[in-house]
Amino acid sequence: MSETTDQKKPHRFQPGQSGNPGGRPKGARHKLGEAFLLALQKDFEQHGEETIATVRDKKPDQYLKVVASILPKELELSEDTVQNFVNVVFKA
Repeated sequence: MSETTDQKKPHRFQPGQSGNPGGRPKGARHKLGEAFLLALQKDFEQHGEETIATVRDKKPDQYLKVVASILPKELELSEDTVQNFVNVVFKA
């Protein structure tokens, strides 16, 4: 084996040493998230119900994906409840 494969190269940063000691300014991530949520809220207030209905009618797979993503991981439902939901969503 060559000499370079037997020896490990030193890491650029030592354990506990940051590559960006100044770090992200406090609140920077929070401001972005807050701005996004405000923009989303304004958009929803203008187009929310209409958009939901359009997605439900034209892309039911995506509609169901969103519904499933906001439901709790475990949910106890009776067969009647599930059937009623299917009837309402798909107008069966």
